[in-house]
Amino acid sequence: MTDRVAEIGRGALSPRQVEALRLVAEGHTDEEIAVLMRISETTARARLLEARLKLDARNRAHLVARGYQAGLLGSAG
Repeated sequence: MTDRVAEIGRGALSPRQVEALRLVAEGHTDEEIAVLMRISETTARARLLEARLKLDARNRAHLVARGYQAGLLGSAG
């Protein structure tokens, strides 16, 4: 499954989706992500939903795990 996630993750997410994912991994809320990315909170949520769908993640925690599995967030550990 990890290989499949890595294959899907590479190039599947836009740079803005990866940026939002990175901010989630750092523990930021949707509101904070919106401010940091200079977008509306609705757009921040949309970027994260798009990333979640593309990585087949069930929730935010799973999205972060998938981001690490796909190599989008560096290495875990």
